[in-house]
Amino acid sequence: MTSRRVTLIPGDGIGPEIVSASMPVLHAAAPDLEWDEVEAGESAYERRGVALPNDVVESVRHHGLCVKGPMGVPMTGYTSPNSRLRAELGLWCNVRVASSFDGARTRFPGTEIVIIRDVTEDTRGAEQPIGPDAGVKLKFITRRGAERVARYAYSYALHHGLNRVTVANQAPTNRATDGLFLAAAMDVAEEFPDLKIAGEAMDVLTMHLALDPLAYQILLCPSSYGGVLAGLCSGITGGVGMMPGFNTDGERTTVFEPGHGNAPKYAGLQRANPIGFLLSGVLLLEHIGLDRAAKQVRTAVADVMREGRTLPVDQGGHATTNEVMAAVLAAMR
Repeated sequence: MTSRRVTLIPGDGIGPEIVSASMPVLHAAAPDLEWDEVEAGESAYERRGVALPNDVVESVRHHGLCVKGPMGVPMTGYTSPNSRLRAELGLWCNVRVASSFDGARTRFPGTEIVIIRDVTEDTRGAEQPIGPDAGVKLKFITRRGAERVARYAYSYALHHGLNRVTVANQAPTNRATDGLFLAAAMDVAEEFPDLKIAGEAMDVLTMHLALDPLAYQILLCPSSYGGVLAGLCSGITGGVGMMPGFNTDGERTTVFEPGHGNAPKYAGLQRANPIGFLLSGVLLLEHIGLDRAAKQVRTAVADVMREGRTLPVDQGGHATTNEVMAAVLAAMR
């Protein structure tokens, strides 16, 4: 293949150790990829006085591809570098993938659910306290935003050989906002006659997910519901440490990252599960057409999980972060 460069952000907290452990696997699977490692998050703030330096943003913008570890948001000091990165690059769509592997802590083997949400609208943004004992937050939905994320979700379904999309909403009680989101999504559905697309209220949907998650493939939703559903689906399939994901502008720029946070209290303890980060790298490989390499890594992860001797701590095992990735690397050979 022609050499291609990808921005790499180790992040902070557990980020540097899960990234360091996982990169030998990605190097082995795709040796022609080149990595532009840059510093962002806590270490960048301590050294340079800014958590997201402009050269980091420019690296991602230039390459159009980034794989990153988690970055935290302290109570004081600086605002979220994750949010700023999304805003600077116009990354409006968040995708997370919940997959259950044999050997993972799950009661529902075979489950794979993709959560797709817009991260620019809904309840993100304006809020304020009203005196010491009350507060208000605005919920904002536009037809343009709802149609855009719906079209992305339906196209994603077709591209990945899926045929069912569920539109999560609370339209019966939020008619002006969720009602608009659902109506716009169903209008776009007419462009995709080969898909089975239906709305489902959040209270009913969460119950059905807990009972029979295998009935679902893609969950399309506004931002706040997407966060709740991603947490629920990660729990159903084994835990957030196993969840990969990405943020994208739907065209040129995509940032791949695990669905969990930076968990600073576990930093340096070698207890963190690196599989969510590694599987985010797998999503990158698929995104740029390296399907064979992606399958090789995913199969190795599945083999290690199924064999059960080198499981991460959050999956009931005793293996360190480095030991888990060493086992995955050995399974690839």
